Amino acid sequence: MKRKILGIKWHLFLWLAVFVIVIIALLWVFQIVFLDDFYKFIKINEIKAATSDIAESIDDKSNVENIAKNNDLFVMICDENGQSNYIVNNATGEFGKRFTAEDIKSMASKAVENGGVFFECFEIGQGSPELHSSRKEPQPPVNMPEPDDNKKDGNKSNKSIIYLKIIKGTSSTEDVILLVTSRITPVDVTVKTLKIQLICVTVILLTVAVFLAFLISKKISNPIVKINECAKELARANYDVEFKTRSYKEIEELANTLNYAAGELNKTETLRRELIANVSHDLRTPLTLIAGYGEAIRDLPGENTKENIQIIIDESHRLTTLVNDMLDLSKLQSDAEYLNKEQFSVTEVISDILKRFSKLTAEDGFIFNFDADCDVFVEGDKIKLSQVIYNFLTNAVNYSGTSKEVYIRQKVENENVRIEVEDKGEGINEKEIPYIWDRYYKSDKTHKRAVVGTGIGLSIVKKILEKHGLRYGVLSEVGKGSIFWFEMKIVK
Repeated sequence: MKRKILGIKWHLFLWLAVFVIVIIALLWVFQIVFLDDFYKFIKINEIKAATSDIAESIDDKSNVENIAKNNDLFVMICDENGQSNYIVNNATGEFGKRFTAEDIKSMASKAVENGGVFFECFEIGQGSPELHSSRKEPQPPVNMPEPDDNKKDGNKSNKSIIYLKIIKGTSSTEDVILLVTSRITPVDVTVKTLKIQLICVTVILLTVAVFLAFLISKKISNPIVKINECAKELARANYDVEFKTRSYKEIEELANTLNYAAGELNKTETLRRELIANVSHDLRTPLTLIAGYGEAIRDLPGENTKENIQIIIDESHRLTTLVNDMLDLSKLQSDAEYLNKEQFSVTEVISDILKRFSKLTAEDGFIFNFDADCDVFVEGDKIKLSQVIYNFLTNAVNYSGTSKEVYIRQKVENENVRIEVEDKGEGINEKEIPYIWDRYYKSDKTHKRAVVGTGIGLSIVKKILEKHGLRYGVLSEVGKGSIFWFEMKIVK
């Protein structure tokens, strides 16, 4: 059974709903469950920081009093024997003045064992005059008055903090004992108030969140649903479909990309049809000639001449070349062809290829000008790079126009050699230059039979040069001709 998949709208709705629930849960946890713990943690760290500040300015009584007042502390400064020298008293920390000299000395001895610091948190039980400690020593006095805030907080127990620090003296001064006490007030009433507020906030937030989640998910999903419908039309080969949406940046970019893809597919489909028509024409023409001359030789006396047989042979070669070019292009595009690299003279290769064009020179009046200063050696697949030069030359022959002049230049530039093939033909429109390397593209939409080659050589050139990782390009101006070029590293 096929699993039912939720749409993007419901996915967004659920994720937003879960996000809001998690936020509410975190509010409850931090504001209710851990409020007391956070308060104690913060209070204890404030007392420790205040004690450090007092220790740094212990001789400045005015500053000590300000710190004690701002942090609601009881501060006692004693000598080594526990005798108080200076006291700053606040009501909330007043139980600190009940400590005797023996209590202070006992805590000081604990501080010495603990690196000069003693810290203890005492819990004051309800209705009890005793101060309970988690330590056996020191025990605060039993006659401590019970704080009034117990009654205000529902008779819940308070906790008081004792923080003692030994300040080392110099060679001429004695050590000083700094005793700081404060009280942690219960937060039960605050928690009850927060509970009521959080219940109201939770109900309101959930209601608003559900509405917003549904609204946002619908607004985001609708453009995607429309794009999906258009994409289905595109899949049905309807390349005229247009992806229209005015939404978020990413969806706009997706729509623009799909519009571009649809346009390219439309171009490709048009070029594919043109290719089929052109290749069919190129196949039909030699087949028609072969069949026509073959029937003439068979049926008509005196037609069995050397010239007629040569036409049949030439057209057979043309068919073979066309089929081979199409196979080569398919292999290169599928990465089925591998490079057989070797070192060879590119100058010699160009000279050998020009000899193959001697028939055109003799019969059709083409002029090939080869400019090379020296013999240059390169490394690559000799056969495939020869095919590149051959295709550049055939392309120049086919589009040289009435001038019938082709220029081949071998330029040495630093460690590279640049091969250029120039014709003086009609040239290529600047807008069409990026597409001339495409498999299905023809600059001239009116198909005409090539003088040499098959008309798909530039696609093969592109694949071979890219497989070698070489730079290549074309410079062209309408009415003045074109220069096709590529560069290779010279082997020394």
